[in-house]
Amino acid sequence: MPHVEFTLSLKLESEANARGLHWRAKHARVKEIRTWAGLMTKQKMQPWMRDPVVVVVTRLAPRLLDDDNIYGSCKAVRDGIADGLGLKSDRQDKISWFAAQEKAARYSVRILIHPRTAICAVCRDKEEHDKWVLVDWRMGLGLCEKCVSYYPKDNP
Repeated sequence: MPHVEFTLSLKLESEANARGLHWRAKHARVKEIRTWAGLMTKQKMQPWMRDPVVVVVTRLAPRLLDDDNIYGSCKAVRDGIADGLGLKSDRQDKISWFAAQEKAARYSVRILIHPRTAICAVCRDKEEHDKWVLVDWRMGLGLCEKCVSYYPKDNP
């Protein structure tokens, strides 16, 4: 399955916990992150990236953030990726967003972009679906709309 993966040496911080930071400093930091994410996305652009894609933004840092803070810390990266893909906003149905984090000695951001096509793990349908449950993005497996209703909710 084709994919694009790159790492940026940027420090993502929780925007919710960024108290006491002057608005100009915050604006400059957000602008730098958005610009770098946009430039790298544009540089790595592939023809298949014009179709619906899944983007996984992974924050690498010595300390992990709370689950509710990880998405806020990735906002500037999301906006930059949308810019690089030529979209007006990151709120479009063309992109499915996931945020993750891992412990690492140095701050950085790993971005993975891959096509949003899936083979249904149950019925093996290969058609593109607007809504499907992500099971394994590396294998391109998901559950199509008709099979999701048969999948047990309590099964992890």
